[in-house]
Amino acid sequence: EGKMYILQSEIIQEMEKFENEDTANGSAENPYHISTKGQLYTFMLRCYNNESGEYGRYKNLCYKLTNDIELDGSVSWRDFDFNGVFDGDGHTISGNRENTMFGFLLGDAIIRNLKLNVNVTSNESGLTNFGPLARTVDGGQVINCVNMADFSVSNPNAGGLVGAMFSGAKMIGCANTGDILAKSNKIGGLVAELYSGATIECSYSTGKIQFTGDFYIEGDEYHFGGLAGMMNASEPGEWGLATMAGCWTNTTIEAEENKKTDIVFNGSENFDWFSCFKVESVPSPENINDMNKSLTNTMYMFGTDGTIVPFVEKEPSITLPEIEVEDF
Repeated sequence: EGKMYILQSEIIQEMEKFENEDTANGSAENPYHISTKGQLYTFMLRCYNNESGEYGRYKNLCYKLTNDIELDGSVSWRDFDFNGVFDGDGHTISGNRENTMFGFLLGDAIIRNLKLNVNVTSNESGLTNFGPLARTVDGGQVINCVNMADFSVSNPNAGGLVGAMFSGAKMIGCANTGDILAKSNKIGGLVAELYSGATIECSYSTGKIQFTGDFYIEGDEYHFGGLAGMMNASEPGEWGLATMAGCWTNTTIEAEENKKTDIVFNGSENFDWFSCFKVESVPSPENINDMNKSLTNTMYMFGTDGTIVPFVEKEPSITLPEIEVEDF
């Protein structure tokens, strides 16, 4: 009846085993290692194609990149929901892809130490949120991740790393240095929409935001911000208010003046964001000092050149490997 089906058995046979598949179990102590594009596609296919059963468990496991990986577009990347741990270990995924990497990051999901330099063009205007890393973070954490590539999308909401963040979601020590070209209603240098209970700390955005729509639709709301398009300033509920602290941006925004602002277009200055700065180049020592003072998290802070460095005064709340972050 015009429907297309994919046989599960055929897909499994084409998979390339993880680097240490015969000895790993996907636990935090013994994660699966991914070293090639074939193994990265295996990760995607196993997580995407199974909601339950033997392969459904892969969405809850731990993974670690052991090499830089370049995608060639030979396999269509399908984003999927994920609540495991994906540790980039400082490596870069580059190349071409027509989709975000993850769909929803749920519950205990942690994506950390990952660099993305993937050229993305998406015309899927029916899907609400878009970010090179994930469409939506709903309770998960994004730690020490960076997007370096420009991307072009038609989704209603577009963020430099993720599309939207909901209650309990955290972004810590992250950056976007790519340009965002979008026909979106809400665009943010890091995230399009930040809802009650979500937090961004010690992060920054550079590059350019360009609204590429032919016209603005009368009656629709357009919010373009250097760090976030919109922050929900409604009643906080059990998770508290949306919070953005210790962040900076020198993102330029090409859009009508009444639809854009330096930090966040729609939010409450008194309760939602503080010690966040629009700068022309490297933040001043005073800016850096103010940003670091505002941080409640102890994993990362800003160095004298405005880049993200490990916080060394206390033990981090999450154990992370030593990685290079100065080139963010």
